[in-house]
Amino acid sequence: RRLNELGYNAGTPDGLFGNKTRAAIQAFQRDAGIDPTGRASPSLLNDLNAANERRHSVQSKSGNGNFDGRASEAGATGVVDLSTFNTWEKDRILAECSYHKNNSGPARYYKCLSDERSALASSPGMPDLSRVSAWERDRILAECSYHKNNSGPARYYKCLSDELR
Repeated sequence: RRLNELGYNAGTPDGLFGNKTRAAIQAFQRDAGIDPTGRASPSLLNDLNAANERRHSVQSKSGNGNFDGRASEAGATGVVDLSTFNTWEKDRILAECSYHKNNSGPARYYKCLSDERSALASSPGMPDLSRVSAWERDRILAECSYHKNNSGPARYYKCLSDELR
């Protein structure tokens, strides 16, 4: 798995030491200046983990590994910029995509961020509820509370607009 994360094609992680694994280890060892034996060992795992930590450190400093979403996200097709949205909107987008961040590959996570960003950018935003009575406002907010807590901000704003109409 670590070899694949570092860009060395070891095949599907299955716990078996096959030809792809051996070739990936040798390629990593060559690039790292290590004798390319192709053998797995505790020191190889340490070297792979250290290389992965260096890679993440470099990405964080360059902005390409910024997973907090406060400024931007590096996407599979470019940058998914969340900086134009308020803190609540950014947090809701990140929460909406957290399943993919934790359970899917990066491409699916970045697609989710991009989709949520696009939906919010094309939505009319938070509707003006100042012209309705306090009771109507409370009922509209209550009706849309599920979307406020469990959906992206675009769906929440759409629910509010629909209820206001």
